[in-house]
Amino acid sequence: MDIVVIGKAGQVSRSLVDVFSETHHNVTALGRPQIDVSKPGLLNEALRDYRADIVINTAAYTDVEAAEDNPVSAYEINAKGAEHVALAAKRMGVPLIHFSTDYVFNGQAIKPYSEESEPSPLGVYGTSKLYGDLAVERSLRRHLILRTTWVYSAYGKNFVKTMLRLALSRDVISVVEDQIGNPTYSHDIACALNRIIDHLEAKGDSQKSIWGLYNLTGSGNASWADLAEEVFSVSRSLSGPTAQVVRIKSNQRPSNVSRPQYSVLDTQKIAHVFGVELPNWRVSLKQCVSQLLNGDLKE
Repeated sequence: MDIVVIGKAGQVSRSLVDVFSETHHNVTALGRPQIDVSKPGLLNEALRDYRADIVINTAAYTDVEAAEDNPVSAYEINAKGAEHVALAAKRMGVPLIHFSTDYVFNGQAIKPYSEESEPSPLGVYGTSKLYGDLAVERSLRRHLILRTTWVYSAYGKNFVKTMLRLALSRDVISVVEDQIGNPTYSHDIACALNRIIDHLEAKGDSQKSIWGLYNLTGSGNASWADLAEEVFSVSRSLSGPTAQVVRIKSNQRPSNVSRPQYSVLDTQKIAHVFGVELPNWRVSLKQCVSQLLNGDLKE
């Protein structure tokens, strides 16, 4: 299949290019200034130059704290931008795979959020992403919305890379222990999408019930402190930088953003429909830390 990925600089988009380049699929990643999801005219003009059987939208305003100070920019990309991409895919006559987030929930649950759980975002980022989800749902029938959490990789800015970089200059690092989620390796997301797209290619549009909303995360959950400790445990085994983790509460780290305390997502639906189940986060973390220590840490 010919695949167009919108948002070429992010963790997921770069992992998609890595994975798809080793398959029979042809992938093209597009980003600024070539394409801008907040400007539908520029978006449509750029897409006319590419053949596509499916569009994947990874473009997003992901700086949670900055979103509170720049709500217009966040909504332009996460809400209106998602709608523009969905309408562009509709005009092209192709399906859209769109990425969403655990931040659409308030984090007060006591069991994993399912696709039927009622969204209740706490801030601008989560609300803008929720509006984007709703825009995709109403704009075209053939869509997959994939909600994921705590994404990390060897690319860009993320928690795992930040911990390793901090350990180069610090012996002790304070990390929040009362926020729980599913650490998710972007390479695993890309491998899952490859399998999903193979399924779509094989089945075509014969299974109308496959379209809709899915949760897609790494298996197992952890706190940020758990994740940090595992990062340093793996790094130590590979002769990389380490630090002592001091566990703190969220209220000990002042912020202008209210973050979900509980971001665990139930992934039974995607496992049932597509046979997709991501590896345990501890297994995938070893692969990521090894890659970072072998040359990507300074990127």
